[in-house]
Amino acid sequence: MRIHGNEIVIYWRFILMTKNIGEFLQELRKDKGLTQKGLAEQIGVSDKTISKWERGESIPDIFTIQQRIS
Repeated sequence: MRIHGNEIVIYWRFILMTKNIGEFLQELRKDKGLTQKGLAEQIGVSDKTISKWERGESIPDIFTIQQRIS
């Protein structure tokens, strides 16, 4: 199997986007004075999920979150 240059670019863009989303979420959470557990309780996910989002290991499903906070 051969990896093409555009596949590498897409992969790295995804990593950078994930990292930026995680940093943004962490900054927003801290600005609101919330712990990971506190935010998790408010939106109905686990604190481990919040931690994964902030570390860039996964990204939130925006549609699910929107339904939970509406």
